[in-house]
Amino acid sequence: MNGRRYDKWGKFVCRRVTGLAGVEVRQHGLDKLGPGESYIFAINHVSLLDLFVVFQSIPYFHRSFQDESHFKIPVYGGCIRVFGQVPVRRNDKEFNRRAFDKAAEMLHSGDSFVVFPEGHRTRDGRLGKFYPGGFRLAKLAGVPVVPMALKGLRNVCPAGDWRIRPGRVDVIFGDPISHEAGTPEELAQKSRAALNELLRKGVTGS
Repeated sequence: MNGRRYDKWGKFVCRRVTGLAGVEVRQHGLDKLGPGESYIFAINHVSLLDLFVVFQSIPYFHRSFQDESHFKIPVYGGCIRVFGQVPVRRNDKEFNRRAFDKAAEMLHSGDSFVVFPEGHRTRDGRLGKFYPGGFRLAKLAGVPVVPMALKGLRNVCPAGDWRIRPGRVDVIFGDPISHEAGTPEELAQKSRAALNELLRKGVTGS
């Protein structure tokens, strides 16, 4: 399903959710992104609020992989279906190969894609190991990877906690990394290092 028609509405809803919760979301480094380009955004995974912060912050229409079981969740499953998210299935290589092919087609058509390379939410604020799947997609589709840091979100809504505390979240976009910069594993290492640096430095002058 083509979810582009709902993109502005979705971003509006996400801004309303964070705004009503007293969470200020600021974007930095958007000037590093080229207009009309497709990217894979590699993001640190922090909490259940990631979705609302990420969706409103990326200026492009973007998709993501979702576990097949998520499509059965009331309300949420309907939303990700409307936006055309791509289902993946654990331990089913053929199903997931087709999912990657579909994602590559979406990137070729002008969409962008979001990946959380750690595969799970951080419990201590540190980045975990990066899995290479999203970077294989970058190689397959021939698009750059953009490290995207969510800084301050753990103070607002840490993993394992449903409560949302008022505060500020800085979304920091790093320099795009060419898909030609190495193997998927090397791209994963370079993206992790870049993301670590963005989280370490934060926003200058903030």
